[in-house]
Amino acid sequence: MSFTSSDWVKEGETPDGQLWPYIKAIDCHMCPRFAQLVKETQCDDTKVSYVMNSYVGRRGSIWSSWLGSGVTGVTKESEVYRASEVITFTEENTWTIDGYSEYPFNDVHFTVGNATRQIDNYATFHNAPGDLNQGSTNMVFGDGHAGSRTRKATNPEDQAAVDKELEEGFRIAWPKKEIPY
Repeated sequence: MSFTSSDWVKEGETPDGQLWPYIKAIDCHMCPRFAQLVKETQCDDTKVSYVMNSYVGRRGSIWSSWLGSGVTGVTKESEVYRASEVITFTEENTWTIDGYSEYPFNDVHFTVGNATRQIDNYATFHNAPGDLNQGSTNMVFGDGHAGSRTRKATNPEDQAAVDKELEEGFRIAWPKKEIPY
């Protein structure tokens, strides 16, 4: 694991996204466990830990163009296919995990990839059984309920299990019925 503090959302920076203006208190954007992790890595100027699903609430094209040109997220609740199964907010790690994520937490947008292109992926630092790569993340869904997701594929050698988990992770972030790839 390597920890860096290159482009994190720091004190003085403004979180971006459709829902951030409705949540004014900056403290509610920081998970206490995440705050401890950044303190341990000398990155204590990071002020938020929750990230918004890039596919929800974005106008026009999605944050990352990896799905192809013209692919858009949703801007209205009525466009979300399964609101109780699609995340709006979650957490990321401050580090990458080989075969699982390409980028650590570095902004307030969360773009979940799939087995072909990992991009961002869910945090693994809650309830970790001695290994921060094997825990779970907190998440808020489109219907307003909160839940968690545990990383299932813990053996990077089992590529089929990792690929399956990446596909499942994409499906709980993707708000439309049709899968664009």
